Amino acid sequence: MKKWLISLLCVLLLVVIALLVVIFNLGPIVKTAVNTYGPDITKTEMRLDKADVSVFNAQVRLENFVMGNPKGFSSPNAITVGSMLVDVDESTLTKDTIVIDRIEVLQPEITYEIKGTTDNFRSIIDNLKKSKKPESTRKNDKPGKKSEKKDGKKIVIRDLILKDVKVKTAAAVVGGDIATTTISEVHLKNIGEKQNGVDMAQALLIVLNELYGQVISPDVLKALKSQLKGLDGELDGITKEMKSLGGQLKDLFDK
Repeated sequence: MKKWLISLLCVLLLVVIALLVVIFNLGPIVKTAVNTYGPDITKTEMRLDKADVSVFNAQVRLENFVMGNPKGFSSPNAITVGSMLVDVDESTLTKDTIVIDRIEVLQPEITYEIKGTTDNFRSIIDNLKKSKKPESTRKNDKPGKKSEKKDGKKIVIRDLILKDVKVKTAAAVVGGDIATTTISEVHLKNIGEKQNGVDMAQALLIVLNELYGQVISPDVLKALKSQLKGLDGELDGITKEMKSLGGQLKDLFDK
């Protein structure tokens, strides 16, 4: 009986140690994933400066996140975030699908840049849709031999909240920023749950699609329109560009 109890305690201890190792390495794993694979799937600069982990509750604090713009856009970044808090369900860390209970993004800044018949968010979303397996995972593929596909970790995000989102609208034709407004909150729930987990590219695509919808929503466009009054002749070029983007923007410059 005593031997059985000792064996059980040893197994439990090994599980605890393994879990602690995963938690201690969670910060570097997140940072590496963002900095290494992010640019490959978005075709833009993506950088995360810092990822700190609280061992007691598996909470990750991410600092100084930047998503750059695709080539051809003049604004340096599409999204910048000073800090965000990520609460992970630690019981899922060793499983194929990691459950994130909550992500809280504090005061992100979005630059929505219009260029010709498109914009930066539409370009990034198109890149995500076309994203393929990262080049680094193909190094060991042998010519003439079909490589086995190995899926990486997947995630489910229960709650994603972006608070006090600053939206700057820009257009190169008028020399840069033309208006700024704020979205008080964007809230997404159960990302990837129906699919039993999604990869990084799929999760990012879902989030960017929602943000894009918010940026070109009637409320934001109304605030933008009020700021554009009085610019008159300076807006001839931007008027043509924004009207070319489609139905969402068609009434923005109606007289």
